[in-house]
Amino acid sequence: MVAAKRRNYLAWCGALLDLWAVLSRPGMLDTIEITGALPALAPWHKTIIEEKHT
Repeated sequence: MVAAKRRNYLAWCGALLDLWAVLSRPGMLDTIEITGALPALAPWHKTIIEEKHT
């Protein structure tokens, strides 16, 4: 069980390193724009509230 957890952890670290390698390439993030826009925190609550009031 410990060996399996260690393999999973190493696979996770490897995936992070791969992601870092891809994103650190020149020009990779040039087309990305960071904004303050966020999705609804819990969009399903809006639907339930609307159904109760109609």
